[in-house]
Amino acid sequence: MSEFNDLTQGQKDRQKRINYYWAYSALFLMTAYFVYSWFFKYGFAIILDSDGIKQSYSTFLYLGKYMRLIWTNLIHFNFTIPLWDHNIGYGADIISTLHYYGIGDPLNFVSFITPQSYSELVYELLLIARLYFAGLFFLAYCFKMKTDYMPALIGAFIYVWTGFSFVGSLWLITGFMSVMIYLPMALLGLEKILRNEKPHFFIVSVFFALLTNFYLFYMLSCFIFLYFIVRAPFAFKEDNKGMPLINQVKAFFKGAGLKNSLKCFVRFCISYAIGCFMACIIFIPDFFLLIHSTRMKVSVFRWFYDNTYYRELFMSLFNIYPLSFEWIFIGICYLALFAAVLLFFKRKQFAQIKIVFVILVLCLIFPLGGKIIHGFSYASIRWVWAFNFFMAFAAAVMLPYMIRIKTKEIIAITAITLLYIAGCIYLYRNIFNIVLYGYLLALVFLLVLFAVSKLKINKFLSYILVFVVVFLNILLGAFYSYRYNFGTYKVKIGEILPSITRTSHNSVKNIDDPDSFYRYEENPFGLDIYTNSSMLVGVKGTSYYYSLAVPYIYEWLGGLEHYTEFDFMYYGLDGRTIMDALASVKYFISADGAEAYKPYGFDKRAGSFKAHRRMLYHAYETKNTLPLGYTYSNYLPHSEYERLDAVQRQEIMTQTAVLLKDLPADFEQAKNLTIRSIKIPFWPMASDGVVLENNKLIILKSGGGMQIGFNALPNSETYLRFTNITCPNYKEAVTVNVFSSGVNKKFEVYSPKFVRYIGKKNYMINMGFSEVVKTSTVMTFPTDGTLTFDSMEVISLPLGDAFEKEIAALKEDILENVQLEGNTVSGHIDLKSNKILVLSLPYNEGWKAYVNGKKVPLLRANIMFMGLALKAGSYDIKLVYRTPGLVLGLCLFILGWLSFIAIIFKDRLQKRFKFLKILESL
Repeated sequence: MSEFNDLTQGQKDRQKRINYYWAYSALFLMTAYFVYSWFFKYGFAIILDSDGIKQSYSTFLYLGKYMRLIWTNLIHFNFTIPLWDHNIGYGADIISTLHYYGIGDPLNFVSFITPQSYSELVYELLLIARLYFAGLFFLAYCFKMKTDYMPALIGAFIYVWTGFSFVGSLWLITGFMSVMIYLPMALLGLEKILRNEKPHFFIVSVFFALLTNFYLFYMLSCFIFLYFIVRAPFAFKEDNKGMPLINQVKAFFKGAGLKNSLKCFVRFCISYAIGCFMACIIFIPDFFLLIHSTRMKVSVFRWFYDNTYYRELFMSLFNIYPLSFEWIFIGICYLALFAAVLLFFKRKQFAQIKIVFVILVLCLIFPLGGKIIHGFSYASIRWVWAFNFFMAFAAAVMLPYMIRIKTKEIIAITAITLLYIAGCIYLYRNIFNIVLYGYLLALVFLLVLFAVSKLKINKFLSYILVFVVVFLNILLGAFYSYRYNFGTYKVKIGEILPSITRTSHNSVKNIDDPDSFYRYEENPFGLDIYTNSSMLVGVKGTSYYYSLAVPYIYEWLGGLEHYTEFDFMYYGLDGRTIMDALASVKYFISADGAEAYKPYGFDKRAGSFKAHRRMLYHAYETKNTLPLGYTYSNYLPHSEYERLDAVQRQEIMTQTAVLLKDLPADFEQAKNLTIRSIKIPFWPMASDGVVLENNKLIILKSGGGMQIGFNALPNSETYLRFTNITCPNYKEAVTVNVFSSGVNKKFEVYSPKFVRYIGKKNYMINMGFSEVVKTSTVMTFPTDGTLTFDSMEVISLPLGDAFEKEIAALKEDILENVQLEGNTVSGHIDLKSNKILVLSLPYNEGWKAYVNGKKVPLLRANIMFMGLALKAGSYDIKLVYRTPGLVLGLCLFILGWLSFIAIIFKDRLQKRFKFLKILESL
């Protein structure tokens, strides 16, 4: 009879949980409607004109196109899966480049069946769906932990609707929303392991998390292991209630608790490894790119953050404060503050929550914690979603105590809340009006808790009152977040798709060009250009903005002192004629009326296009471009190249190939290279609040400027060059604007204190090509301060007949009959003498070269490109690409899935044999 009663009670509990899932779903939809009603009212899209569009939404569109291409290939019995796309930057691996932005996210697979015209709507619905699932699994985790139903429901809303969610759902990549789902999923699965239940759910959680985003999975893993370390001793401790904590610890190590914890740890690690292996078909290629990426080498360490960080952290804990570069947008409900305070009034309870809380607070305070959780790169608090999770869970656990709070506890909470509010008002008096209602709402929370505890209001009604205030807190946070934080980033509904598909790039796409391979460059300064849209339009560009990139491209750009904001973000080639030629740039795109930006030789207008935002663009063609494969008669060792300055390095690459390895004596080394660039004397002409003295630019006021005069050479490009320039007294960067003869450019000088400082100290800015003599340039500075440098130079690089002859020499023997098919590039070349064939494809270890069917080693030529040393003769050249690490990843993928299937069948067989034994006993 007792077993029947247990079964009945279990069914009742299950039905009650289902009812709360339905209640959560209905309340979530209502909340989402009110949260985003501001966007609906004014016709704005629920996605911002930033990383959300440039990276995540672009990847969503690309993924749909990519999966449909694979499907089309399969139904036509073509089993080739494209691994390389020439339209991503200079060309890039598809899997490892786009995985970070959701190419493995299961929710993004909806793009396969999404018509492009509905992609914006579907993408936005998926953003909201991610928040919904995050709360749903939070609720499931709370139920597993035996949290009361209503507090769990309220906790789910606290977790889902925070400052991080308000920002992330619009601004960030989708992975940051997905990881909010996987944290409660993984912890729910881990609880099953701790309770000796099946590990299936945990394995699946690990698999989906790693499949979605390896970077966020690393952060997630930090919290999974922290959770196990804190939770396991309590899950397996001996029954020693009432004993002092130190005696409990001793009993744990002497008793069976330690042994059980170690057994569980082994089971946990095996399950974790199986989940990882199941996702290795995507993870291993990502890992191969990650370890070569320059981004992982960024490592600015400090023991403390600066004062601004701590002020903004204090302010943003329980308020929606305007965005900070340090990712300080926690913005959790005030109820979590009350829970944190009340937590420490319960001296003999909730030790696990207290431990995790203290650890996470320390990680917020000290950069070392942020550095560890951020993969030992630069310190960051991009993991605040985990902090919000544990704070929301603490609120759910403590809520039953809060509605029956004691007088001394309410006094303490009130005092700490008032101190917090006073601190915020003192630190941010200038925005007091923005958060005033948030402070008032905190006081309303206190009044509600005091009323329900003293008046002994029914528990369920008390929870309803608390939920109403939480709901108001969410609406207030959403209003201030969306009203004050995003400014010009807002985009009208229906504007996103055309803004990244009907772009300036179409001026090139519409040209009927017989060449099978060419690139374009566009003038990025002052124009509204989406960096990654070339891969959607289907043209080959020179810009890129994804978090991981092979290091050789930046090595080439950085070695030529091209201004690149970060090593994973580059825009065009600064209109430098030689760099354009070496990169097979045939077209230069510029807005109507901006002809001053055109490089030398781009004279013929080949195409025009009026973009979505009504700006007219023109594509200008040059005859001085180099094809996909061009040849050199000699080479220069890399050690000799390093001795040259940036403009000289650029010049010599039209005369000789730069190689990292010496070739046999059959191939000639370069001699008597011609250097035509010269340094031009310059002098200050006029100044407004800027002083130039002793290798310093002293900017006395914001908006100050200085004009310098010079007499550049005619028919030349003129460069403004700084060596070892820095701004040591700045937190982030100083912007320098450069104006010269209709050419307006800017560059950022980053401080060594900047969290993403990559050590760049030399900058060479192209002030444009001019047939007549340039005589001056103007520099302006938006902020005051001081810039120090070793040298400031004005350089003229003559172009004309000599340059054109060098280009013509490189085109004497070229790769012909070029075919770009799937993952292969092929062509034919005839050589009368020994030459070095340079292919203007970015060097990548995944490419293998075959000459007349025989595999030969690929050279890294001209720093970022690929090369082959060929003797006189006739050759069929074939390059085949395979994603580095794909084979290893496939093997681990198969091993992981076989192991997972084995675990499932093992459980089923055990059940079957157990049933047979029962029958035999009868």
